[in-house]
Amino acid sequence: MNAALAAGSHATDTHHREMISRNCLLSLAPGFSRVLAPHLRQNRFNGFVRLRQHAAGTKPLKRLSLRPLFPTRLKPGANESVLAEGPCLLIMLSLILLFTFTACRTAPPPRIDTSAPGWTQRSGQAAWTPARDAGEVVIDLNVWTRAQNECVLDVSKAALPFVFAHLTAGTWRIDTASGEHHSAPGSPPARVSWLQLARALAGQTPAAPWRFERRDSTEWQLTNPRTGERFDGSLTP
Repeated sequence: MNAALAAGSHATDTHHREMISRNCLLSLAPGFSRVLAPHLRQNRFNGFVRLRQHAAGTKPLKRLSLRPLFPTRLKPGANESVLAEGPCLLIMLSLILLFTFTACRTAPPPRIDTSAPGWTQRSGQAAWTPARDAGEVVIDLNVWTRAQNECVLDVSKAALPFVFAHLTAGTWRIDTASGEHHSAPGSPPARVSWLQLARALAGQTPAAPWRFERRDSTEWQLTNPRTGERFDGSLTP
């Protein structure tokens, strides 16, 4: 009886070893990790085993193809190369736009000592009409002038800085409350009304089509007939 049981157990173990060896799922050497046959593959993430080659009579699954976000209507494969270069192109375009935008700006203005000898200060208010049929905005003005047609204009609204302009005989500069700083040599552009206001208050003729008219010793008006923009104000003599 015992001999028969031993023989049966030995036959069972032999059968199991043959099945394991045939499937090549385990290494027979103790202490070694699992190995796979050449025709099998194991996924590293889910641990499932699959055949490397497709079984006979079956069709392989089609490769999932993602449509490009911006089709270029080129032959297949061309969109992939364009999309692969997309980040580089975006970076280059961003740098170009950044340099173009910052080229129109300059550093914050240096402090101008208007308390130095030679400066004359006047202050007052003006009603600013930004465009034709637009409402008026009351602004506070502080103007400093000195020889050689130099002028500093400080515009505020409710004690808050609004616009700062500085004109010399050959340069102009304007700084806004939003943090923009623009300057250049030559005459101030006609499209910037604040520079034309500073020019008129400094005693110079504003650029066309601006018109400056003095009503009396303190009151004046600066208008643009084309746009309807207007300043009606007064300054201390």
